[in-house]
Amino acid sequence: MKAQSDVAALPKPAMLSGFLCAARRQYGNGSYFVTQEREGEGDKMKAKENRFWLILLGAGLCEIGWVSGLKHADTVWEWALTALGIALSFAGLLTVSRVLEVGTTYAVFTGIGAAGTVLAETVIFGAELDGIKLVLVLVLIIGIGGLKKTAGHPRKEAEQ
Repeated sequence: MKAQSDVAALPKPAMLSGFLCAARRQYGNGSYFVTQEREGEGDKMKAKENRFWLILLGAGLCEIGWVSGLKHADTVWEWALTALGIALSFAGLLTVSRVLEVGTTYAVFTGIGAAGTVLAETVIFGAELDGIKLVLVLVLIIGIGGLKKTAGHPRKEAEQ
């Protein structure tokens, strides 16, 4: 009996979290904010969605910085910048994943980080970039673009 009362004593979810969960149940995949725009004008929805893609790009760029910082940081300030990069990248990822599809969001986020880190290590720190590695990075970038292009677009068969 005590276990049940302990569970009941747990704090309730935050009001916003509950609101977003209810909106997802009511409107399907995506958050209330994007769904509201879909009911209105299409251009506003697209602009709002594009803003979240830009936030995701920024989060991916922060990921490049902190991953490189883990390897190259020597001073307290460099470690502080690395920690700031970690905080900013994950804050951006969490913000975006509430609106865009989580699987696509995470794949694009890690793809930007992986491809960007390889390229940054080559350009900034002089790491070797051979032909195979370059081709694989290009394939990764093409895959990221493809995921972004197809995100949020249901297949035509599902609409019929």
